Amino acid sequence: MSWVWRERRAFDPGAARSRLVQVAYASGAVDHLEPGRYSKIVSEALFWPAQSFGSQGAWQGPVYLLTNGQTYSAAEMFAAVSRDNRLAKTVGQRTGGDGCGFMSKMQPLVLPHSGLSFRIPDCVRLRADGSDEVAGIAPDLPVSAAPGESRRAMAQKTLQAIAADLAPRP
Repeated sequence: MSWVWRERRAFDPGAARSRLVQVAYASGAVDHLEPGRYSKIVSEALFWPAQSFGSQGAWQGPVYLLTNGQTYSAAEMFAAVSRDNRLAKTVGQRTGGDGCGFMSKMQPLVLPHSGLSFRIPDCVRLRADGSDEVAGIAPDLPVSAAPGESRRAMAQKTLQAIAADLAPRP
C-alpha cells in the first residue's frame, strides 16, 4: 500500500488491488446527519458528533483551533472533524499529516543511498470531502512565525487574524 503515501489518487473502492475499503468517515458511518431526523440512539451510532448534540447551546460563538506542524494523531482528527462539521475554524500552520497514524509495528524505512531512516504512517482516514489527512490539514486562517519571532509576537499575529475573520464584511 505504499502508493497511498507517494501518490494522490482519487479514492475508488472498486479499483482492483486498491486494498482500501470505505468503512466510514472520521465522523462515523455517515459524513453528515440532520439533527432530529433519527432517534438519539441511532443518531449517535451513525454520526459520532451526535453524541454531543445534547450539550449544544453552551457556547453560541465562533470556535478557533490552533494548529501547527506538531499537531498529529487525535488532535489532527479533532481538527479535521471540527472543520468537516463546520464547528470550528483552524488557525496557524498545516498539521503534521500523520493520517490516522501507525496501526502496525513496522520497521522504519531506510533509504539505501543516504541511509536516512523514517517511519511511514500505515493508516489513511478519509474526510467528508473525500480528501485525507496525509498531507496535513491546511488552516482556514494561515499564520506563520517569522524567523526568531517571539511567542508573544506570534500570539499577537494569531489574535489579529482571528479579529480580522470576525470583523463584519462590507
